[in-house]
Amino acid sequence: MLESFRENARSWVIQFIIGAVGIVFIFSFGPGSRGCRAAEGPPNWAAKVNGTVIPARTFYERYRSRAEQLRSFGITDEQMKQFNVRENIMKELVDEELLAQAAEKDGVYVGDDELAKTIEREFTRNGVFNEEYYRRVLSQDKGIEARTRRALQAQRMRALAQNAVTVSDEDLRTEFQKQEEAASIQYVKFAAQQFADKVQVTDADIDQVIANKKDEIQKKFEANKVLYVDPHSIKARRLFIKIAQNAPKEEEDAAKKKMDDAEAQLKAGKKWEDVAAQLGPDANNDLAWVALGQSTYDRTTEESLFKLKPGERSGIIRAPLGYEILEAQEDRPASEKKLETVQRDIAKDIARDQKQKELAKAAADEALKKLQAGESLDKQYPAAEKKAEDDKKPAPPVASNKLEAKTTEEFHPNGGQINGLGAVPKVSEAAFALSANKRVPDAVIEDQNAFWVIELKTRKRADLAKLTPEKKTTIREALQQEKQTEAMTAWLKKLQDGAKIEQNPALLSYEQRVYSNNDEG
Repeated sequence: MLESFRENARSWVIQFIIGAVGIVFIFSFGPGSRGCRAAEGPPNWAAKVNGTVIPARTFYERYRSRAEQLRSFGITDEQMKQFNVRENIMKELVDEELLAQAAEKDGVYVGDDELAKTIEREFTRNGVFNEEYYRRVLSQDKGIEARTRRALQAQRMRALAQNAVTVSDEDLRTEFQKQEEAASIQYVKFAAQQFADKVQVTDADIDQVIANKKDEIQKKFEANKVLYVDPHSIKARRLFIKIAQNAPKEEEDAAKKKMDDAEAQLKAGKKWEDVAAQLGPDANNDLAWVALGQSTYDRTTEESLFKLKPGERSGIIRAPLGYEILEAQEDRPASEKKLETVQRDIAKDIARDQKQKELAKAAADEALKKLQAGESLDKQYPAAEKKAEDDKKPAPPVASNKLEAKTTEEFHPNGGQINGLGAVPKVSEAAFALSANKRVPDAVIEDQNAFWVIELKTRKRADLAKLTPEKKTTIREALQQEKQTEAMTAWLKKLQDGAKIEQNPALLSYEQRVYSNNDEG
C-alpha cells in the first residue's frame, strides 16, 4: 500500500498545511508531519543529536500545534513564555531522538505493516481511509514515513523501558505505610538569621576568612556577580508637570500649553532653572542616575532618556504621570567590580553567617539538653500569650528573631512535607524514628538552613489489615506510574550525558516568527 501511494504522490506538487482534521504525528509520534518553515535567517535545523539533525520544521510544527491547543484554553503568548513551552518542546524532540537511537542500537525494529497501519489509522476519517489526503501530504513531505517509523521506534523503546518496572509486595506495604502512618511533633526552629542582632564581625574575623576561605569567597563572587555590576546609567534632570492620564481635556490642554511655552523658552536660551521656577516649585526634578529597567520612573521616561546623549534635551513627552522634558547630563557605562574590591564585603558576610550559625547551633544544643533532662520546649520557649480580643485584631507581623515552641498537625512520612513547615525531610525522618518509649532524638537536626529540636507528640501506626486487594490495586497503579516516570527520567538523563547534543538557540526565542508554507514570507 505504501509503495503504491509513494509512486502516485510524485505527480502532486502543491503547498498544503494539514489542519486540525489531519495527522497528529507531531503530537503523538514526534518529528514533524506538516509543512512549516522558520522566519528568514535562522539555520534550518532545530537540534543535532549525535550527528543526527532534527529539522527546524519539526520543531516549529509541534510548537504551532501546541500553541494552538494552549490558546484554546485561554493561555496567552506571554504565559507560554513563562511556561517554557519552546524549551520543553526542544527537550521532547531531543529525548525522542535519543530513544530512537537507543532502539536502533538494541535492534528494536518497526516493520512496514505496523507503519502502514499507523498511517492508515491517522488518515482515516469517518471510517474511510483518505488516500487523496495522504498523497497530498506525502507530496509536500516525503520524509513523513521515515520520521513516523523512527517515532514509533522511540515509542516502542519507551514502552519497553517502562514495562521493565515492577512493583513488589514490599513496595506496596512501604507505600501503604507512608500513606497511613502519621505523627505530630512539638518543635523549636533555630535559624541563623534569628541571631543576627547578637553578632559582631571584626576586622580580624574578616582577615581570617580571607586567609582561610579563598575558594568560598570566589564561589560566592561568581554566584552573585549580578550584585557586583553597576549598570549603564544616565544622570539627568527634567521639567515636569503632573497631570493624570484621564484628566479633563481642558486640564490636559492647559498643562500641554505650559510645557509648550517652557520648551520655547529653553530653545530661546533661557536658563533651565528660570524656566522651571515659572512652572512651579515641583517642576525641576533631579533624576540622579537612572538605569534602564531599574529606576522608580516609568518605562516611557527611561526609554526616552536613553535615546539622549549628555547635553541633549528631549522634546515634550507625555508620560503616564504628566508632561516632561528631559535633559541628559552624564553617561556612565556599565562596569563590573573586581573580586579584589569586594572580597572584604564577601568575607564579612561569610564571617557573619558562620557566627550566626554557631550561635543557633549552641542554642539548639542547650534546648535539647534541657528537653532530655525533662524541661519541656514550651517552658523553655513559650508562645506569646493570646488574648481573647486578639481574635478580632489583624495578626501582627511575625518577628524574625522570635523563638517559640510550636506544635504541628499530624503529617505523613511521604515526601518529607510537614504542613506549615514545607519540605523538611530530615525533620520528618527523625520524627518517624521516634516512638512512645523514645520521644526525643539524641541530636539536634539540621535541615533547611536551620537547627531543629523536636519532641514526638502523637504517633499513628499503619494497620496492614486494611491493605485490601482493592487498596493494593490503587496503590500499585499509582506507584507503577511513579516508578516508570522515575526510571524513564533516569535513563534519559544517562542517554543525554553520553550524547553530543547541540540546540539551535534561534528557535528558542519567543520573538521568532513561524511561517506556514502558504504564507508569502
